[in-house]
Amino acid sequence: MRADPNGKQYEGRLTMARFFTSGIMLLLMAMLSGCINLNSPPFQPGATEDEITSYIGKPTARYQDGNTVLLEYARGYWGQHTHMGRLGPDGRLVSWEQVPTNEKFGELALGRSTKQDVLLTVGQPGEYTRIVLHDYEVWTYHYKQDGVFDSVMHLMFDKNGVLRKMENGLDFMYNVGP
Repeated sequence: MRADPNGKQYEGRLTMARFFTSGIMLLLMAMLSGCINLNSPPFQPGATEDEITSYIGKPTARYQDGNTVLLEYARGYWGQHTHMGRLGPDGRLVSWEQVPTNEKFGELALGRSTKQDVLLTVGQPGEYTRIVLHDYEVWTYHYKQDGVFDSVMHLMFDKNGVLRKMENGLDFMYNVGP
């Protein structure tokens, strides 16, 4: 038995709070030291689709893109963290990337990109809505702008499925203030 500074006796075991705090500190130290990266794939280029799905589960969507296949993994609220793995013609992983980003949205062309182009570039949206006045179908993407700011991107398609307008701003689901 030991005594704390106030004279209370205890058996020297970790309390639940101390155990939890110690675990959190170890996790933070591992993340900061680079031992754990929650955004990197747990596999290397060359992995097969079976290896990927056995480790992180079934993709939220699967797209054929020419002679390659895209595996979409939407994570977080409304797919804020959506990763896309590209499998080459041999069925092995070629690349893995976070897709709702400024750079990826910048690849889309107003008046030319279609819904299919958008799916292959940034994946499925978190929300679908409609603007009746302009007869636009709106796909909304929640994402981390510049990897930091909780933002939202609205992609507006005409009745032919062609991208006509893009608007982004703060995501008020995360940025609620007084």
